[in-house]
Formats: sequence, C-alpha cells, structure tokens
Amino acid sequence: MTTKDKLTGVLSFKSIKAISFDLDDTLYDNKPVIEQAYLELYQFLIQHFPAISKLFSFNEFKVSALVVKKNNPKVVDLNVMRRLHIQHVLTSSNCNYSDSFIDTSFNTFWQARQKVVFFPEAKNVLASLEKQFPLVALSNGNACIKSMGIGQYFQFSVSPQDTGKAKPDPSMYLFACDKLDILPEQLLHIGDKLDSDIEGANNAGCRSIWFNLDKNNTENSADAVIVNLQELLAINFL
Repeated sequence: MTTKDKLTGVLSFKSIKAISFDLDDTLYDNKPVIEQAYLELYQFLIQHFPAISKLFSFNEFKVSALVVKKNNPKVVDLNVMRRLHIQHVLTSSNCNYSDSFIDTSFNTFWQARQKVVFFPEAKNVLASLEKQFPLVALSNGNACIKSMGIGQYFQFSVSPQDTGKAKPDPSMYLFACDKLDILPEQLLHIGDKLDSDIEGANNAGCRSIWFNLDKNNTENSADAVIVNLQELLAINFL
C-alpha cells in the first residue's frame, strides 16, 4: 500500500463514515463477463434472425456496440445504450421485430452480465468492512448487486440512472453522500479507474483509493494505492 499520509506505517482515514466501491474491474474482472454476455446476446439474435450473421460477424457485432455508443454521447444509462445497440443491429439487418423482442434480447445480455467471478478476497473484504461502515456501490455499468449475490453487503447502489450523469461527474458521489447524510469528505471511494473513480471522487470532495491491480506506475491523485483488496483491512479508521 502506498499513500501520501502514513501514520506509523498504517494508512489512516480518521474522518471516514462510509465507503463506496466501484464494481466492474474492482470486485471482479469484467472483461470476460462482458465478452460472454455479448456472445450470448449474439447467439440469441441470430437464432431468431439468421440474417444478422450475414451482416455482422461476432467481432463486427461487438464493434457496432462501440459505434452506437460513440453516436449517442448523451446516453449515460447503459440499459438504454444496450437497447439502442440491439435495435441498431436488428434495423440494419432489416429484421421485423417487436418491442417485446428488444426486451427479451436485452434481458439475455443483462442476465449473462451478472454472472461474475469475484476476486478471491472480495467478499471477505466486503463482509469485514460492512461491519464497520455503510457500504455503497457506485458504478457506471448496469451490474446488479443483488443479482450478483453481494446485495447483503451494501446499503444501496448508485448508477447514472439515478443522477442522469456518469462518473467522473461528481453527481453520483454527491447523491450517495446526500442519501447517507454525510459530508463528501467523509466518503471513501475505492475503484480501478483513475478518471471515473479517482478523478470523480476528488471532484466531489471525497477521499479515494486507487485499486491498481496491474501495478501501473502511473502518476495519480488518489489518497492511497492498493494492489490487493485485502489491503483495505489494514486501514486505520480510528
């Protein structure tokens, strides 16, 4: 663990009253999860509309999701973005579809997206910290803490659906602080991304810890840096 503020070798966050966690790539590796979710969605779509495979290979299907995202910069709700992508693929392939089919297709992706494999220490760390502080999930994604099996550790979750803006905009952090009835400086946020997590938390006036799993030597503005979630249990909150 590295930090700008060490107290006898133990990291100190004395004023903290609540802790927030990013989800994707902080509690689990999200890349294989999304890859599998895309695959299941693609297979579902071509099962019902084989013509899609003539226009989109699997890789082209994934790329088309990025194109849709780029063309809709104001859409921050990933549930809406996924539906727009599905609609784009169906329309581009001249498929005759219904709104209910969009819903079913989206649900295929969403269900697969919840099947994560947590980092070995993740649940133990959450269980330990939950006994000391209210925990909150702050994610730009559409992972569901209850569907993933970790809802019991968190007071609530916050996403762009709640605020209309995504991290690093401070709104999600401030929304959580308001709901917890604490000051921004009393919230400690842990996340893997320097922009959305660390910059976002700092912009809101919160404290921050960068989960640097890849051990990058990147200059950062986090209050502390960890490479394993287990290190969080060594923090001195007194």
